[in-house]
Amino acid sequence: MKWVVLAFCLIVTGAASAQNCVVEGAWMGIGPQALRNCCAGLELNPPPPGQIGSAGQCLKKQGGQFCIGENLPLLNYPGAVSKCCSGLTQVENSIPDNRIRGNCVNIPACVTEGQPMTMHPSYSRPCCEGLVHQSPTSGRMGDGGTCVKPNAVVDANCVIEGAPLFVYPGAPSCCRGLAARRPSAQSPIGFAEVCMRGPAQVQVNDSEARKELSIDSNDLGLRDDPGVSNQ
Repeated sequence: MKWVVLAFCLIVTGAASAQNCVVEGAWMGIGPQALRNCCAGLELNPPPPGQIGSAGQCLKKQGGQFCIGENLPLLNYPGAVSKCCSGLTQVENSIPDNRIRGNCVNIPACVTEGQPMTMHPSYSRPCCEGLVHQSPTSGRMGDGGTCVKPNAVVDANCVIEGAPLFVYPGAPSCCRGLAARRPSAQSPIGFAEVCMRGPAQVQVNDSEARKELSIDSNDLGLRDDPGVSNQ
């Protein structure tokens, strides 16, 4: 069975030696060197009939039933535990895989100040009380913006200083006072222009050089003296 192969992949034989136990979500081996105890707070969920290579999976129990813990996958095989533990939300797997039903993650009820917002419907949450949504300013596709205090809101459709200026339909331009300029050759974002202060093209001040090249001959004492004759 496909799920048997997946179970082998999830067996943790390198659990912390100080604990000397099988961690949450790991499958207990059956070899001579395999750990025989689940870590504190976990119980061994026996494997379904027909499974080979493991004594079962170490999981939490809530209300007398096994549940899947934080950041652990919900496996897709007959008799697999299909419930996330309390406080966790089941979300779709980011990479399609028919061996995994989803993942159990801890999604806060609201987004705190300065934290990024996601555009994924399974993870989207409103800003916490007293904060407002700041539209994306990075210029990156997929950026959902952040949650900030009302007085910290900047232009909703512009790229902030130091951020790359990407080009795509509907892309924001540089914020007020900034202009697109090419970064230095050592910049890690040399593939795109960057919003920076100052004009878009750097103007070289060569007025002093021109002044030196256009010195009046009178200033060098080369003016003809009417009182001196070459005769």
